[in-house]
Amino acid sequence: MIKTVFTRVGGGVVRIKPFTVIRNLSSSGKGGHGHLPGGGTLSLLKSQQKIQFGSSSGFLKCLGGVRDIGIRGVHDQRKKGDDELLGFLEEEIATEMKMQRSTSVPATFQGFSVKVDQSDITLTKNIGGEDIIISANVNHSVDTEYGAERGGDPGPTVNQGVNEPGGEGMRSKPSFDVEIKKGNQTMCLNCSFIQPEAGATGGGQAGGASSGQDFVDIFVIDEVSLYDGKGGEADYAVAGDILDGYLYDLLMNLLEDRGINNEFVDKFSELCTDYEHNLYIELLAKMQKFFK
Repeated sequence: MIKTVFTRVGGGVVRIKPFTVIRNLSSSGKGGHGHLPGGGTLSLLKSQQKIQFGSSSGFLKCLGGVRDIGIRGVHDQRKKGDDELLGFLEEEIATEMKMQRSTSVPATFQGFSVKVDQSDITLTKNIGGEDIIISANVNHSVDTEYGAERGGDPGPTVNQGVNEPGGEGMRSKPSFDVEIKKGNQTMCLNCSFIQPEAGATGGGQAGGASSGQDFVDIFVIDEVSLYDGKGGEADYAVAGDILDGYLYDLLMNLLEDRGINNEFVDKFSELCTDYEHNLYIELLAKMQKFFK
């Protein structure tokens, strides 16, 4: 009885361990003892099943059967993972919809017309021959303060209590551009929200402390540019933090004269928060449909 058999496949050596050779090396050649290469028959017994290989290709077919079993196992595991994901998505969508404050975007906001396009939100209005355009993108704009998470307990906003929905625990605070257009020329002020730690101390241009008032802005001017036509990367722009302090304050006053102040920007954050939340729920629903 031979316990181990070697055969050549594609020039390499494959060792057969799981099988026990019972006997019979026959060949079309001379004598009762032949060789496996050249059409010999090798009889093997595994789990009381007789398997015959006329050549090395039979051995490969056997391996293919084992491979198929492995693929089925991977498929079953993947299906289990998909089912777990679908179960979570169903619960998450239900939870988020309970927290949803608005299912649609208002047509107007603080005297501005509102337009949305995927993750972009744009406000426009005309004042005294000037076109005022405020644009933002809500992607990656959610500021998780107080360590809150989606579906968790939100913290309070400036004007909200701890238990009111849409609190500070989950606020969308995107950077935004304010464009003031006169004819073919445009002044663009790129703005962003101040983090609470930065705004709490006051002082400097960001806090508006040059006037000596106990007043802190919740947003800053990051960059100022003025260009003809559509503008481009080559147009000159200056950073807000290197502007003359008095000039910076005048530009903030310019925005306030056009209705863009702390109160407006805080409400704009609420608008972006509601819209971003709707997009998040929509994404969850798309994922659920994708894996069904």
